[in-house]
Amino acid sequence: MAVKRLSAREKRLIQDLTDILPSLDEEGLSFLLEQAEVHRYNMEVTRLNDAREKREKVMSKGKPAKSAATREGKSIRADFRVERSPSGSSYHIISGGKWKMFSDAEMIAMVKIAQAKVTQAEAGEHLYKWFDRERSDVFKDLELGKKGSAEYVDLVKMLRKKFSLRK
Repeated sequence: MAVKRLSAREKRLIQDLTDILPSLDEEGLSFLLEQAEVHRYNMEVTRLNDAREKREKVMSKGKPAKSAATREGKSIRADFRVERSPSGSSYHIISGGKWKMFSDAEMIAMVKIAQAKVTQAEAGEHLYKWFDRERSDVFKDLELGKKGSAEYVDLVKMLRKKFSLRK
């Protein structure tokens, strides 16, 4: 693997981080490591997506390939997944190379909404309302669509599959 050449700014940032690390407690160090791992993962996802798009463009002779779901105007977001932080104090919902961190309590609230005895579409609407009320930053950061988008049903499906509530 080739060694990356660092810019002067990158060298300064590395030095600044190195200088501050000894003054952080274990929780701070754990948080920084977790954030760095998430960012590194996101960079790799972006790199792979860019390479895939480039291949698709070459294979279609310059015409970007559209999937059936895109042509029909449907959401393509069945890639939701959730990861627990190494410290266990938070969760990350990841989709399309984007991620958003949630506390334990927030995750429980979302799982309760998803696990409610209603249809997936109704649970998706309830999840949308919860985001709107409690975490409106999620719409932009995860690039979620408007109310009624299939993305919320996809998220409900993932939460129902991944979690169960204890009584």
